[in-house]
Amino acid sequence: MKARNNSLAKKLSKGIVANLTTLLALAFFIIGAFSYHIMADTSERMVANMLEASARKIELNLRPAETVTQNVAWMASKSLNHKDHLYYITRSTIQNNPSVVGCAIALRSGYYEGEHFFSPYSYLNSGNDSIISIQLGNENYDYFNLDWYRIPATLRQPVWSDPYYDNGGINELISTYSYPLIDENNEFQGIVTADISMEWLTDVISSAKPYANSEIMLVSKNGTFIATDIENITQGETLAAFAEQSDNEDIVRITEKMLAGESGMERYDIGHGKHFAIFSPLSNGWSVCITCSYHDVLKRSTQMLMFIALFGIVAMTVLFLFCQKTIKKLSQPLMDFSNAAGKVAAGDFDVVLPEINTNDEIGQLRNSFAGMQSSLKSYMSELQQTTAKKERIENELHIAHEIQRVMSPQNFPKNDKVNLYATIIPAREVGGDLYDFSLTDDSLFISVGDVSGKGIPAAMFMALTCSSLRITSSLKASIGQTISKINDAVSKDNETGMFVTLFAGRIDLNTGMMTYCNGGHNPMVVVEPGKAPYFLDQKANLTVGIMEDFNYQEQTVTFPKGTILILYTDGVTEAEAADKSQYGEQRLLKWASEIPFDSDAADIEESLLKSVRNFTGDNEQNDDITIMAIKL
Repeated sequence: MKARNNSLAKKLSKGIVANLTTLLALAFFIIGAFSYHIMADTSERMVANMLEASARKIELNLRPAETVTQNVAWMASKSLNHKDHLYYITRSTIQNNPSVVGCAIALRSGYYEGEHFFSPYSYLNSGNDSIISIQLGNENYDYFNLDWYRIPATLRQPVWSDPYYDNGGINELISTYSYPLIDENNEFQGIVTADISMEWLTDVISSAKPYANSEIMLVSKNGTFIATDIENITQGETLAAFAEQSDNEDIVRITEKMLAGESGMERYDIGHGKHFAIFSPLSNGWSVCITCSYHDVLKRSTQMLMFIALFGIVAMTVLFLFCQKTIKKLSQPLMDFSNAAGKVAAGDFDVVLPEINTNDEIGQLRNSFAGMQSSLKSYMSELQQTTAKKERIENELHIAHEIQRVMSPQNFPKNDKVNLYATIIPAREVGGDLYDFSLTDDSLFISVGDVSGKGIPAAMFMALTCSSLRITSSLKASIGQTISKINDAVSKDNETGMFVTLFAGRIDLNTGMMTYCNGGHNPMVVVEPGKAPYFLDQKANLTVGIMEDFNYQEQTVTFPKGTILILYTDGVTEAEAADKSQYGEQRLLKWASEIPFDSDAADIEESLLKSVRNFTGDNEQNDDITIMAIKL
């Protein structure tokens, strides 16, 4: 017995060595691939966040100039009759706004009689920090043809200029925000500008560099480089020219997306490895982009893999030694127990389990298996009984479904006076929706209802309502009296508190006049020739089954020939898509507006059902659906 046990332990030990070696190699490969994707994804998100933060910094530096310019435009519009005030406005703007280094109010030609140019301009002299005010326009400086005036004047909207170096006194890299001055009659009067220094861009660019070899660029709306840490980029060079020189289709594609004002992340290959670029537009039309090398990203991943590999080797070695020792001790009892368990698995629930006289996990396993053996015997017996019961219930539900289907009339009329079609689609095997109609001579009686709840209780309440409806509708009573009688019948001894929304109407097919009563049901959709679809007016009647002796009010309306009427339950309007949004009444009216008037009632019903299912997609139906379409 001891030799056999040692032989099994040796076999298991050899198998463990082989399996552990394979698993370790496979685990290392999976962890390596997984860590690559994790690190790459983490890095891409980090760079995206840095790009967003940089874009926010840039826009925060630009936004004060936009606000100041709009305020100057407002003040200028109130002071146009006082030319000297305009000089004061530009000077005070520089004094009170440290971010603004220049401000101009350039009026259109002839605003002041006899003056072609008039543009008070104040700027901060970089030499001594003094504010200088001048008349900007003259024959040598025709600002009407300059981009900062011409473009916003043409577009009638604010525009940021590309950054440029000012040699006229400011002596800094600046950008100009131009804001059109429009009077109360929507007449163009001129352009208000604010110049801001762009020196802070260097700090923004340097702080947004996630890796040593990363590159960041800021380009204008037309693709001119504003700021970048890419080497060999000259002042005024364009992004398109840079992409063309790279002779790389991926970079050209990224360039096209940036110039189109798109945002996103793109991967690309260049001569020294795989890279990714994340780019985003600014609100003023500029675009910012950060590029990174996956080689930089995966340095950390490689270090992590080396640590995991070392840890895995040590852990597997310890685990192997522990398993080898345990197998020698437990293998024989387990073999005996396994043989007995195999017989139980084959269906022999009376097999005698081997005795294991220990209090450890093996002994507990034996006791647990003995309990399971007994439970299996009982379970198999109960399963046979439960299966028989389930089959009987399913058969009874199927019969109930067929009975409920037969209760709704199927002999739909289709003649020269009326065309009717209706259907019920329960959310479960049986449901609580109902419809009914009867055609006598030239009069059509119709009804549609929706019982609260679903399943068997709703189906039984629906059957009670249908029976009451059939009986009372055959009497020579008004529609209001009919609904009142049904309400009294279903309200009496209604301890469950269930109720039904119910619409009933009688249509004279010769005159098109309908007398109807709505007991808390969804409003009927009416589609008359030459009119937009609308919901039929309804009085505030209670739902049926709430309170006895309620006097239901009826109404009368006359429809022209060709009118289409659609009755439905809230399973249509409350049908839900995957995002929990509902089909709703407005979508129902939109669908109704597209009904061809040459459609018959069956086509209309099928069209509405298709519209609802296209909206809900694969989402499970959450309520019974009933649709009745009538074409006069």
